[in-house]
Amino acid sequence: MHIAPESTHHHAPWPRLPWPLPRTGRLTCLLFALTASGCGDENTQISFKESVLPILEEHCAACHIEGTEGYLKSGLLLNNYRNLMKGTTWGPIVVPGESSDSVFVQAVDGEVGGLIRMPPGKPLAKEDVETLRTWVDQGAKNN
Repeated sequence: MHIAPESTHHHAPWPRLPWPLPRTGRLTCLLFALTASGCGDENTQISFKESVLPILEEHCAACHIEGTEGYLKSGLLLNNYRNLMKGTTWGPIVVPGESSDSVFVQAVDGEVGGLIRMPPGKPLAKEDVETLRTWVDQGAKNN
């Protein structure tokens, strides 16, 4: 009597890919990998240091550092996390986890009763506003 080995099932091998992949193949693989890993997912944590601070430095700090008009009128300094979270002379402008209640987000989105839109003159790009909104909604962390 002949006893067969327990597993005689063989999986078909993966198809062989030409290597190096043509440029379009590499792009397709990269896009698939980014999608599969969740890159670009709206749940991606926004970093204050890498995403928020550069927006503030480029568009806000010129008017909101000591001695400037924005600072003299509001008491708001936008040169670091601590000062942003401190807010204005009238109080905090960021409500962690609640962008809709944060004057900070309302001001850059032009939602403060139509009276204030920051920065004055040239509004932030929608992508920048969305970055700030998402950061606040994620808890406005010092990361």
